[in-house]
Amino acid sequence: MSEPTQTGPGPDATPEEIEADIAATRARLADNVDALADKVDVKGRAQDKVEDVKVAAQARAEEGREKVAAGTREVTERYQGLPRPAQIALAVAPVVLLVVLVVRKIRS
Repeated sequence: MSEPTQTGPGPDATPEEIEADIAATRARLADNVDALADKVDVKGRAQDKVEDVKVAAQARAEEGREKVAAGTREVTERYQGLPRPAQIALAVAPVVLLVVLVVRKIRS
């Protein structure tokens, strides 16, 4: 935003050159005003930051869901690849563990 001062048209400039210089100066001034307005718009900058963080969080969440789905598929494939007695043992083991814990709790 701190551009060097531009020299205008010389003393023998045509009206068209002067008008072109005025138009260029107005354009630079408008750009500088817009840049300043953006810098002082704290609420707008905060909303932009919130949106950036939200998008990044959604991307990470989607990545996590994809990893969980891939892991679930892998476990399912491994389970289905086991012999039937092993599948039954894996299915019954949590129930047996729960019963053992309940019985121990009752006895104590």
